[in-house]
Amino acid sequence: MSALSVADVLERAADLIEPEGKWTQKNGGVRGVCWCASTAIGAAHPDGIALDAQRFFANLISPGGGLAIVRIWCWNDAPERTQAEVVAKLREAAALAREQGK
Repeated sequence: MSALSVADVLERAADLIEPEGKWTQKNGGVRGVCWCASTAIGAAHPDGIALDAQRFFANLISPGGGLAIVRIWCWNDAPERTQAEVVAKLREAAALAREQGK
């Protein structure tokens, strides 16, 4: 299997949560059933590159300090957040990562 890039992982995460009923808030999701943004990134490729992808995504949605996973959870779980918005932001992050060669 060829190595995946940060962009690939973010794109796969978007693919995981794009179908109706596959995105969730508050509980992180149930593996294989539904996903929050952070767990989708982790499931897209559960190794070091997923951690890099989580950091990249966290810096896009919430620049600054703190744990990437917590910043993603807070953003994902905001009451006004929608599934379509999360998918779009993951795809935006993938495109940006690709532009940056990540």
